[in-house]
Amino acid sequence: MSIETILVAEEDAQGREFLHQTLSRSGYEVESHGEGDAALAAFLKRDFDLILVSETLPAVRGLKFLERVKDVDATMPVVILTDQGSGAGVSEALRAGAEDFFLRPFDRARLQLLLEKILHRRRLQQEIEHLRETLRTEAGADELIGESEALRRTVRTARQLADDRAPILLRGEAGTGKRALARMIHFEGKRAAGPFVRVRCAGLPERLLESEILGHERGAFAGAHRKREGRIELAHGGTLVLEDVDQIPVNLQDRICRVLETGQFRRAGGRRAIAADVRVLALTTRDLAREAESGAFRRDLHRHLAQCCLELPPLRDRAADVPLLAAHFVNRYRQQLTSRVRGVSPEAMELLSRHVWRGNVHELRSLIERLVAQDPGEEIAPEHLPAEIGGAPAGRSDLFGSLVGLSVHEVEREMILKTLEETGNNKTAAARILGLTARTLHNKLRLYREQGVIARDAYRPLRKRREPRRPPLKVPALAVPQRLGRMSKL
Repeated sequence: MSIETILVAEEDAQGREFLHQTLSRSGYEVESHGEGDAALAAFLKRDFDLILVSETLPAVRGLKFLERVKDVDATMPVVILTDQGSGAGVSEALRAGAEDFFLRPFDRARLQLLLEKILHRRRLQQEIEHLRETLRTEAGADELIGESEALRRTVRTARQLADDRAPILLRGEAGTGKRALARMIHFEGKRAAGPFVRVRCAGLPERLLESEILGHERGAFAGAHRKREGRIELAHGGTLVLEDVDQIPVNLQDRICRVLETGQFRRAGGRRAIAADVRVLALTTRDLAREAESGAFRRDLHRHLAQCCLELPPLRDRAADVPLLAAHFVNRYRQQLTSRVRGVSPEAMELLSRHVWRGNVHELRSLIERLVAQDPGEEIAPEHLPAEIGGAPAGRSDLFGSLVGLSVHEVEREMILKTLEETGNNKTAAARILGLTARTLHNKLRLYREQGVIARDAYRPLRKRREPRRPPLKVPALAVPQRLGRMSKL
């Protein structure tokens, strides 16, 4: 960790010496000056982490010095040294951006506590800014790499819309880079300093999704033991990304539509309207216009979202970008995985460029990561590629090649029967591998037998031989003496 540097601008020689020695003993690198112009020249020459400046500094007085520092670096923390904690000068300095003030005579313990608090806050701000910069850099690092005109046109339009407040609908197949484009829009716009919040709308029940987006009050429904802020509140001042927006139930679509219309919302079970200062980016793989026409999606919500619509082209429509993407992924993963791989051979690159990437950029990235992790050598050659791309067949690639042209039900049947063969007709193990229940597997096998696809006696469990049932043992009734019988009645 680097040593933090502090600039001291104090006209009193004794006070300046005290500050210099105290801060140096605390582990800081200190530079001190007695006049404002010399201190200002030092500030412009090198980087400092904090500045202590006297309110009555000669030449360039404290307030003027503060204004010049803030013109150069608005984030630089400045502490005003003063004889009184109240007054027009201190109030004006705080309004102008001073971090705090420190009273004379100087107290060593209070000074160290104040500086540590300010510098700790500055370190946190620098870490946050570093993370934001990393996200900005990574926003277009993967899926948005390419030279195709369709992609460049979409990215160019997205940058033009980054500063707008209107919702944007981002369409494209899975793996084309909708999330990356959403991140880019956020971090290149005016809301970059605000939060970037995502909600996955697919696969959640309506009540849970409503609570996730809008939040809920305590007691709103069974299990709501405490108040919860929704993603809209968490995204206040920033961007809210609705992934798979077409999966939102119709009733909840109505509430989101009201948020876009009024800029307000209510939590589930709440009565108070809450302001929603968010920009909504909606992601979908479907044609929402067609969904709206069929009634599966609200027309008014589609109208709000489709004010700006951007579509990302699939990778098969920009095959010329495959070499750029492959080279990028190789460079990334060879550093992460410390692999010897430095590139892809021209023959292998030709096969990659011709392949139809159903999973788009995500599929290509996963393949390159797997190949680099295997560390086949300095170059990825055709024999290293899987069979479905044109490489040498290996392992289960033959199975996948044999499934081409079959229906989904036929593929499922082949997978079930192959798994049963691999497990030696152990249906419990096969069901576990396939992710099925034993009853489901039994029903599917019975269906295959009824369809005549497999033999009538195939994959039937061996029944244990039943022992013949023995008749119940008859025990003769015991004769009870008459006198004992009368006694028992008593």
